[in-house]
Amino acid sequence: MTCALPNSAKTIRRRRLTTSDASGSHHQILHREDGYPVISESYPYLSSNGYLPIGDDSSECLTGCYDAGFLSSMEPMLKDNDIQYTYRPLTAKDIGAFYDVRFSVRENRIHPHQVNLLDRDLLIEKIGQGGGWLCERDGEVVGFCLPVLTEKPFITGLFIRPAHHTHGIGRELLERSVRWLREQGARSVELVTDPGSRADGFYQHLGWKRHGLDEFGCQVVFTLDLT
Repeated sequence: MTCALPNSAKTIRRRRLTTSDASGSHHQILHREDGYPVISESYPYLSSNGYLPIGDDSSECLTGCYDAGFLSSMEPMLKDNDIQYTYRPLTAKDIGAFYDVRFSVRENRIHPHQVNLLDRDLLIEKIGQGGGWLCERDGEVVGFCLPVLTEKPFITGLFIRPAHHTHGIGRELLERSVRWLREQGARSVELVTDPGSRADGFYQHLGWKRHGLDEFGCQVVFTLDLT
């Protein structure tokens, strides 16, 4: 199988990516999802399904496939130990960042029956309960989680900017939000997410109980026992 590459590149074959492809002097063309390295979709000449193109000469070197100009345009890879994340409570002043993160995701888009989520006053009311958390890096909000305490407590949203997946941010934000609900006396919590999405597997991995579809027939319901 071949793919479109710059004119200076050779016809290619493919192999599975390994973590070693993200080491040494290689550039930032990889990001990880669910523990597996995959090609970043930011670079259109690379496969997006977890395969690395290799030249006809069977070279394992990325420069064997791409011209120097293409490689030199890439930024150095950012390693986990170079990233500093901080967490703080979500406030009404963070509404702009809240929506910016919310609309940065590629899955779990807003469904027609969820347009109420765009109601600014309603969002301020939810944030005002005091259980929401956000994560920042260098002053930029990269993720948030907002629990809501009602007769049936629920997580109204847990979203992380795609570029910051796989750093444990979602787990940390969710744990802080669930802890707050438990401290308020909640005995269980519910949330919904798109079936087959990354989040679907994420919640199952964390021990949430997966149920059928919601009343609208489009999202999977999850619950967690807090007792």
